[in-house]
Amino acid sequence: MIKFYKFFSTEDPLCIYKAINDLNTANVYDSTSYDNKFIDCNNTSIQGNDNGVCQKFNKLISLLRHIDSCSETNKLFKNGVCEYLNFWLNQELKSNNKNASVLVKKYSENVKTENELCFNKKKLADKLHYIDDSNLKEMKLLNELYTYYYEIISKQTSDENSSCSEYSQNCARQYKIARYVCIDNNYGLYSALMDFKNTYEKLYEKDLNTGKCNSANIIKLPSEYDILRISLNGLNKLTLKTMMSAALLGPIIVFFLLLIYFFMFTPLGTYVCVKERRKKKVFGNRDDNMQETLSDLYHNGIRSANRKRLNISYNTS
Repeated sequence: MIKFYKFFSTEDPLCIYKAINDLNTANVYDSTSYDNKFIDCNNTSIQGNDNGVCQKFNKLISLLRHIDSCSETNKLFKNGVCEYLNFWLNQELKSNNKNASVLVKKYSENVKTENELCFNKKKLADKLHYIDDSNLKEMKLLNELYTYYYEIISKQTSDENSSCSEYSQNCARQYKIARYVCIDNNYGLYSALMDFKNTYEKLYEKDLNTGKCNSANIIKLPSEYDILRISLNGLNKLTLKTMMSAALLGPIIVFFLLLIYFFMFTPLGTYVCVKERRKKKVFGNRDDNMQETLSDLYHNGIRSANRKRLNISYNTS
């Protein structure tokens, strides 16, 4: 469904990935001053069950609240930020082999009340819910795409063009994988990918600012034609044979259906059918007459032979 992917395109993702990058940087936080500021990590239902995910979650919230583009004018988090926090929490809990369906609910129940300067308690609690494996897998694909995009545009020196090219290649490869996932009917993921593609294409449609990646080093994403062509080439032989058989049998079936329609439902077809029946009737009468003639000849021949035999017998007596 679209709602699982919408936050990737409805909000500015750069504020989120800046905070994620800072969170993953070593020794950003050496103290534990934020460990229980937003979520009560000391609660027995959370403590000892998440391998430190709760502390990281609190730190991420703290980082986000200091980025202006992540907040509304009233300093409350935008909807997209809260939805991303839910995605991040589900991903972290599952990657640590934890029962995410149970723990996410515990997080929602233990949002602390005194932090409404950056989020409304009910608003964040409502956003924290379990994401099933299939949707989470697809959201990870989008998350990786935007991560590569952030890495490209956040480069500060022009001598990092080799890294830009590498990130761009990874982005194109990841985009191709994501497109294969939704090649059939996943409209939600497809729509989110088109939003990302429109954002990404701006990198090589115009020159990047001086000091950042050069537009010439940005790899273009594969076109829809390339996606469909490669997808068709990847079909197994049995599928291709089935498609070829259907392509060959299709015109033949249509031809016979047209013949049936022609003879049964058109005036000309009715006329031809009547004419054919008359011909069959005439030939049938001829056959009957011929059979009667042959029968008469046969019986006449027998009677003639009998008379001759009788005559011979009479004369000899």
